[in-house]
Amino acid sequence: MVATLEAALAPEAEPTDEALTLEQISEQYHYGPDAIRAAIARGEVAATRGPRSRIEVRRSELERWRASRPVTPRARRRRAEVIDLTQWEAECDRQLSGCAR
Repeated sequence: MVATLEAALAPEAEPTDEALTLEQISEQYHYGPDAIRAAIARGEVAATRGPRSRIEVRRSELERWRASRPVTPRARRRRAEVIDLTQWEAECDRQLSGCAR
């Protein structure tokens, strides 16, 4: 009944405005299903239940949500410090030469 009400209240979709499942969104837009579920739970994305109770999101709704999100670049990973093994071995030898055996 809720899906029927949502469908009745939803704006008319364009013929090319297909409903996408979470799996299709993952494949086409590279968003994980959990990210889309969270957006739906926050009320940022309108969704309906399709066949077999699968969550479906209209392509236009997904595009609207994507456009509303600020783009935040990921932090770059720091490269590991490159160690000169020759210097490291020399330092180890120097430290070990002071030890009594």
